[in-house]
Amino acid sequence: MMKRETLQQAIFTLFLMALMPVSAWASFRFLPGWTGFAASGAGTVLAIVSYFAGRGRNMGYLLCTLFNTVGAGCAVGAFYHYQAPFPGMKELWLVVAIWTAFLLLYLLGMHLKASLWLTIIAFLLWLAGMVVSVVFWCMGAGPWWSFSFYVSLCAGFWSAVVYADTMVQDGSEEGSVWQIFGLLSFGAYFLVLLVIALVLSEGDFCDGDCCCEGADCCPDKPAKHRAKPPMHMR
Repeated sequence: MMKRETLQQAIFTLFLMALMPVSAWASFRFLPGWTGFAASGAGTVLAIVSYFAGRGRNMGYLLCTLFNTVGAGCAVGAFYHYQAPFPGMKELWLVVAIWTAFLLLYLLGMHLKASLWLTIIAFLLWLAGMVVSVVFWCMGAGPWWSFSFYVSLCAGFWSAVVYADTMVQDGSEEGSVWQIFGLLSFGAYFLVLLVIALVLSEGDFCDGDCCCEGADCCPDKPAKHRAKPPMHMR
């Protein structure tokens, strides 16, 4: 049976799985153009302040994780102003459901006895999901594949927190696992931002050669210049 704190962490992890796509949708829907990147940067500044100002307190680490997750979502939402259309709501929640199922399987594998095989299966599913998302993204199969890739990056870091939880001894310093949540949330945020910056700077996903095959694929901006990341992104 899971420890009470472990159950809390599992619920929090699943909450983050919903928070990231909701933030991405809100950013795309309500923040025009580069302003989503500005909101993303502001979220990370708040995350840094929360982490250091609340150091040693669980609340500080929790706020840090929340701000970084919202920041990653805002950056992803802004990304779709410069790339293929934002995924439809059905496709978006299908992606979330698939990666949530992965996390649940991983949680079971890490916390149930004699379940190493579940953990291995979950890891292989995560790896396969990332590869399939990238392949179909490059084939132009739909914007939900690029979204799936971004969600998988975050899911990988949250899985690492679940793994760290099993490594923490009962006598360890209180809040240490929540601190790992905060630390790894920075990793998830900056990796998402790095991928976005690389894709936008190359511009290959919106020039008609890869993900976009028609003139209406990215209707708002000229093909080559559309992919350049805004200066406010940093």
